[in-house]
Amino acid sequence: MNKQMSTTNNTQSNHFWATLNFVLMVVFFSLSFKVNAQQKIPLPNNAKLKTIEFKEYNYFIKGYVANENFVEGQEIIFFRTKTDTIISGTYFIKDGISYVEGKKEEIKEYRDRNINGTKKRIVTNGLFKITNSIYKVVSDYDPLNDRLSIKNEKNVLAVSPLADDKFWKEVRKDLKKLPATFLTASYLDIKVADVYSYKGYLKEYSSLIPINVQKKGDNYYLKIDFRDRTLETIISYETLKKSNFLDFDFDSFSYLTKIIKTSENVKLTFKNGNIFIGEVYYDKYEYNPIEGLYRFSNGDEVIGKVQIVFDKQDDGGYYNLGLWKDSKTTFADGNVVYGDWAEKYKNVLSRQEWSEVLKNSKTLTEIRDKFESNENYQFSVIEQKSKKQESKIAEQQKQIEEQEYKNALIKKYGTNWGNLIFKEEFTLGMTKEMVLEFKYGKAYKISKVTRDGNYTEIWEFDPLKLEQEIIKEKGAMAFLYLAEVLQTIDTKFPNLIFTNNKLSAILQH
Repeated sequence: MNKQMSTTNNTQSNHFWATLNFVLMVVFFSLSFKVNAQQKIPLPNNAKLKTIEFKEYNYFIKGYVANENFVEGQEIIFFRTKTDTIISGTYFIKDGISYVEGKKEEIKEYRDRNINGTKKRIVTNGLFKITNSIYKVVSDYDPLNDRLSIKNEKNVLAVSPLADDKFWKEVRKDLKKLPATFLTASYLDIKVADVYSYKGYLKEYSSLIPINVQKKGDNYYLKIDFRDRTLETIISYETLKKSNFLDFDFDSFSYLTKIIKTSENVKLTFKNGNIFIGEVYYDKYEYNPIEGLYRFSNGDEVIGKVQIVFDKQDDGGYYNLGLWKDSKTTFADGNVVYGDWAEKYKNVLSRQEWSEVLKNSKTLTEIRDKFESNENYQFSVIEQKSKKQESKIAEQQKQIEEQEYKNALIKKYGTNWGNLIFKEEFTLGMTKEMVLEFKYGKAYKISKVTRDGNYTEIWEFDPLKLEQEIIKEKGAMAFLYLAEVLQTIDTKFPNLIFTNNKLSAILQH
């Protein structure tokens, strides 16, 4: 009881600290930028809400202006027409750089033969560096060539920088006063400093795919809704910054794939209810599983290398199940198997039977059950069982016959000699009759000698006689057994010497 309560308390404590750390991390990350944006700075008495037009670059800025500067801590709006807002949010300056914390909108037109002229609204919430002017330092007048040296300094957001033609008029008023510094107009430059959320699209071959991003602490939660599956993963800020994709404007799937590969756990949720978590690869406008956990809607699971795409043909014309040798499959009924358990069915079923099962199934349990109930497979199982049973009976019969033969030898020659003859162990003192009980005991050429009153026989191994013996036993398949037996000549067929009918010498080749 106490142990359970302690575990519960620890779990709650861990959850609390994890939540607190997350909150502190978010606050710490955003505080340095947001503090200036969120502080409500009182409007100066002379502040006025103005809409300023920058004709040369075709945009407007609406915001509070005082002392020829936009007022910090107030809303500022950039737009091209009254209904076409470019970016809006709270304006502030940090370290001499102008920022807007708010929302950037863009109407993007996609051109492709299948989606030509399609327009979509791209929305980014975040922190943006924003400039519309440059400090130009003018010096070193060259009267001979009538030229000036001009150096561009830092960019800023300005209320009324000089237009290009006015800049040159000011410079040429009195060249003797150089060097001089001027604030000159430039195109509106908006750079992403950080993203809080993003809604956009990826261009596929024949459609536009929604992509959504939400910032989570120092990382980003990425969600892409494909036709038949949804991809979710977490991408780090450093990865996006290093790859220069903080704007999430992926022109090509190859760039997106490089980003996704940095994530160890990608989640694919299929429309049919199946889920995969792990490593993925990109092929033909789809992200597919490589290695991880694949869970079917009915509870079937595969862990390891998996490429479960059994509704499509592989290069060999078969519908491919995609199981790997190192995978582990746990069926919904709790049965666990390893490796490519479907291979045994594929070896029995016809190509058509195999393909029909895969095309018309949704789970691994369904596939397994259909394979198991197939008549051809069931016949194969019965046939295999029958062969095993026949083999088992034959083995049992062989053991019975061998035991009977052994008993006969013991009865005939006694326990010691009977066992040695049964094991075909050449032993000094054996009689010729005993050796002839050996399986190939007749595979010898015999020469006889009588010397000093002793009768001696020399038995030399004869391959030709061995061949004749094996042919008698095995018939047409004798050559296979002959090749096998000849490999053991040295130990199995030593030369023998019998003196007065008793084995007196064993000579190895």
